[in-house]
Amino acid sequence: MQFFWKETALNLIPCLFALILTGGPETPRFDACLVMLPGIPAQPWDGLTDQALEEMWTLDISGYQITMSGWSGYLLKGPSGTSETMLAMGAVLARGYTVPDSSGWARLLQLSWRDGASPCVLEYPFAGGDTVLPLRYSALLSSSPDTIIVSAPINNSVLLKTGVHDSLFSGSAWRGVGLEVIPSDWGGVPVLLAFSFAGSPGELDRLDYHHHPYDSVWAAGFGALLAAVDSLSAPLAHTPEPTLVWIRGSGGVDFSPWTFIPSPTPPLRSTASVAAPETLVPNPWTHPPGAMLVTLPGKLRTQGDAEQTAAILERMITRMVLVDYDHGVGISGVSGEDGEVLLFLENSPWASPGEALEEIVFVLGPLAFTAPEDALLGNSAVRASIRMGLSLDPFSPRRAAESVARALGLL
Repeated sequence: MQFFWKETALNLIPCLFALILTGGPETPRFDACLVMLPGIPAQPWDGLTDQALEEMWTLDISGYQITMSGWSGYLLKGPSGTSETMLAMGAVLARGYTVPDSSGWARLLQLSWRDGASPCVLEYPFAGGDTVLPLRYSALLSSSPDTIIVSAPINNSVLLKTGVHDSLFSGSAWRGVGLEVIPSDWGGVPVLLAFSFAGSPGELDRLDYHHHPYDSVWAAGFGALLAAVDSLSAPLAHTPEPTLVWIRGSGGVDFSPWTFIPSPTPPLRSTASVAAPETLVPNPWTHPPGAMLVTLPGKLRTQGDAEQTAAILERMITRMVLVDYDHGVGISGVSGEDGEVLLFLENSPWASPGEALEEIVFVLGPLAFTAPEDALLGNSAVRASIRMGLSLDPFSPRRAAESVARALGLL
């Protein structure tokens, strides 16, 4: 992922609510859960059991532990029908320990949580009522407009400018240019925050010329959820003059005022079966930007077979190949055209797709005709069914072994 993602599995409150977004016929429906904490998680994703991680993988639930200027917590997003599962996970995450934020960004903006902020549960549409939400307030933005320029031993520059900005930036937060609403004594203050370039304030006017195809994907999913969290800071403050904060990098490490820590990978082995949602709605998967694409040599008979085989191989490669590498390498398996199996590697330890494929086939070849555990076969079928929006029968052990071998080019 891009530099500002704090890496765990991918090297990319408490307050809890369920959000169901239903789009038009071509817009995927999904459920989402926000866990908001009055502090920074001491151990991100702490408390989730192996069974919970297995459920996340099987039900195609993804999430991030997020720390932004105005709040900190978790966002979970899953297919329609997974809200109850995510709420249960959120309740566990909400009980996690938190610590104060001692970062330089928190000190510069003078960020703090209000006294009395406590765990709360909100459902969409968001209405906090008399509840004190665990939002983070900025004393700097509560004072008169100002221009602050500082130097820091970082590689990049960080620019914050208050005011209403182009909504197109709602899709670019994943790459270091995005919008946020930061609470102040006078209301929510909209800001544009940019930290993925080594520019100056004069560069802000030209940022809208640099869009990425993945921006629309982010805007429709996690970007929409982040905007919904920002709505909790309403009403907006009236700021006739902008405040500008510019941190000039003088060389050093990359720095980000935002942190997105992806949800953990599933356990090495599946020990329990996970039931599919009652209603299956197609949940198309979009590959992460910058990932290495490895196309396996063999082809399966149908897309459903390829989707199940991709899920099985994803888990097999994780526990038999990637286990020898440092944390931060992520893998996602998905079906391609004409029965192809595609593997997307994030932070790949290999220099090329050919090198990755060679090691994968070398390691899995002797085991390709040995079927994995029954629980994984069933869960892979559920995951593939969710991706495709139709019910698929799980592979038999023999069919699973043959499908894996065929995808690897051994049949």
